[in-house]
Amino acid sequence: MGAVRLFNVDETAIETKREHKKVDVAKGSKNVWHRDIKTHFHLSFVACGSAYGYVIPPLFIFPGVSVSEDVFGTCQISGAGVTTTEKAFLTGSLFAR
Repeated sequence: MGAVRLFNVDETAIETKREHKKVDVAKGSKNVWHRDIKTHFHLSFVACGSAYGYVIPPLFIFPGVSVSEDVFGTCQISGAGVTTTEKAFLTGSLFAR
């Protein structure tokens, strides 16, 4: 087996946790309302390259059942794949595909 057939695969996760607090109040009012906006997002991507230097376009894995077509249009990496799994992790069945 030569360097052309020897590949390394790595899965990396990106996780964002963002918490915003927004306060809505009329000036002078004692009745104050606030909203806590919490965004939690997990994204994995898989990179693969050979010892020979051949690089396969990455695969982005989103959580859930489906992904909006807008995601495909905003990806600027030629040939990149986009898919979903329940928790956005690479699974055995996804790896086999």
